[in-house]
Amino acid sequence: MSSILVYQPINATIPVEILKKCFESFNDSIGFAYIHFKGKKKQIKIHKNFKSFENFYKYYSLVKKSARLIHFAQQSEELKNYCGPFKIDENHVLIHTGHIWEKNILEIKDQSQTVNFLKLLKRIWNPVLFNDENLTWLIEEALSYSNMAVIMNINGEAQIFNKNKGFDLHGCWVSVMPSPAIVNNYN
Repeated sequence: MSSILVYQPINATIPVEILKKCFESFNDSIGFAYIHFKGKKKQIKIHKNFKSFENFYKYYSLVKKSARLIHFAQQSEELKNYCGPFKIDENHVLIHTGHIWEKNILEIKDQSQTVNFLKLLKRIWNPVLFNDENLTWLIEEALSYSNMAVIMNINGEAQIFNKNKGFDLHGCWVSVMPSPAIVNNYN
């Protein structure tokens, strides 16, 4: 699976034209997570497996004043239902792109590499280590340099793995830069 990952902090805005270009580049499925407020209680909500940009944007545009993780996926036929984001626990959510080498991860043929990685991550996950440099090193070693992942917590903060491989775009982090012509028009 190939994809574009986007971390959008609470006060950042991405022009709709750039979101459309991301979908045009990776158009099998879109998923996104955000922080939902109900009174004083917060929870992470996930909507995924959108097959059209219009359907995705209808839900995406309803979310106000929240950080978001967005996953634009290009998937193989057998993995059509494995679009992220995925919950680690009630307070953390994960998106991933890249190829995890078989040596680095248990191979379960009927699931995506991200789902396999998530199962391993849940075995060692400790929320106290969110944004810990040692955990970052360990996960980046497991992912290798060709992968990127983002974990967002219930406060909308992100831990980005292999962050230097991505780009800043309108105050957001993106794993792959969409068409430069589109981006330059909105910088």
